[in-house]
Amino acid sequence: MDKHREAARKVLTALYRYETMTPHQLAVTLNYSINHIYKTLSRMKESIEQVPVPFIAPSAKAYYLAAQTAADTADHLREDFDKKDWQDPTKNMLQTLTANQFMTELIQQTSKEENAGLLEWYGPRGSAEKYAVFDQEENKTFPVRPLCYGSFQQEDTGRMIFNLEVLTGEEIIPNLEDQVKKYIKAAKNFWGEDVKHFCILFVSHSPAMVEKVISVWNNTADRIPGDKPQVGAAYFQDIVSKGIFGRIWLTPEQQVVNINYFEQFPPQKIAVEFLGKQMQNRFSAFKPLLGKSKKQEDDQSMKRVQIETKQNNTLESELKYDKSPPEQDLNWLTGE
Repeated sequence: MDKHREAARKVLTALYRYETMTPHQLAVTLNYSINHIYKTLSRMKESIEQVPVPFIAPSAKAYYLAAQTAADTADHLREDFDKKDWQDPTKNMLQTLTANQFMTELIQQTSKEENAGLLEWYGPRGSAEKYAVFDQEENKTFPVRPLCYGSFQQEDTGRMIFNLEVLTGEEIIPNLEDQVKKYIKAAKNFWGEDVKHFCILFVSHSPAMVEKVISVWNNTADRIPGDKPQVGAAYFQDIVSKGIFGRIWLTPEQQVVNINYFEQFPPQKIAVEFLGKQMQNRFSAFKPLLGKSKKQEDDQSMKRVQIETKQNNTLESELKYDKSPPEQDLNWLTGE
């Protein structure tokens, strides 16, 4: 297959799986250079839509599939297509982009480790399908619809399998209680005796909501007998400053721990290809949540300047360097 068509096919599949992504997220996920991603997007303008994301940066854009393209991609992947899923792809854009950034950060932080990385990553539809239940007439319902389902392996500690949810801080407590109850029951039904190794992670854009969701979890879990999944909650800005593997995760015991504190499944022994490590154009310009590039040894940060040519509505891009230390880089989500 022509390399440009192959890249376009992979971009379509990623946007179908994960719904809305920034160019940096696409580049890390597919392990292409950022320039290659921009060139690919510029050739796909009839198949994709772009949307401003000012909460990342004033000129930042994210991309999602046009409805007909999504239907065609589902057909190509031999998956059922529900047009209701594409009525408003940007409805929960903050949560979706945060979840996708979390997952690409897992890829990025283990990019140089041979035996560690992301094994599985399901977006909202794929995650919901894992918990689907059928009645006697074979009608399918979804008790929970997680933003992400993933499994992540580290060389020494094992394999962490988790769901990820993102909280904005505007959640209503009764709704959160209902969500937690459904989550616990769905996880128990799916994992059985292994549920105690499974973990649910909450990332919150509100520091107050971190303690609230743990309080809701404790109050709800106490009324449900038997083993239950593990849970951890973290403030998004703590992830930015300390990283996913920092001591940022609040537990039901009111401990603040790192992610390796949670019980894990045994590591997968068979040979696997970790997501984002496919042998393509190696990508080195991604600015992760920590605000550090892979060229941090040079004490440089990489910044993208996107130029939209109004005359022909095509997309061009270039990378510009500055000598400011990585710690002073813009927060990818708040623009501060």
